[in-house]
Amino acid sequence: MTPTDLIWCYSKKVNSNIIPSWSGFMEQCTAKNENLATSKVVPLRFVNNPPSQFDTIFTVLLEADRECKSKGQKNCFVTFDQPLYFKAREILACQNTNDVDYNLSSVIVRLGGFNTVMSYIGAIGRDKLFK
Repeated sequence: MTPTDLIWCYSKKVNSNIIPSWSGFMEQCTAKNENLATSKVVPLRFVNNPPSQFDTIFTVLLEADRECKSKGQKNCFVTFDQPLYFKAREILACQNTNDVDYNLSSVIVRLGGFNTVMSYIGAIGRDKLFK
């Protein structure tokens, strides 16, 4: 948790009516900050292999990590649909962080937006949501 996170949590607890939501708070904190680094969204090359195989997912994670490092980014966000997301998480959980050639500690795997929404709808119940 960063100092900004702690400040927001404490302020929200003490003055919940005055402090804006997290996104509003972050916008106010960074509105005049000119030292923010710009990140990039970079599409990767097409991998012509079966997408559900572990070696294909591992190759994609390695290529994404190498591309981010070549651009000087600290973290690499990779988005997968649900079946591939679980396999990517398993790969990251099993990796050896001491292995210099295959260190994926800067890779952050995200579940795609469609699958996130579908999970949310499934948790609430479609009938309750669309009445």
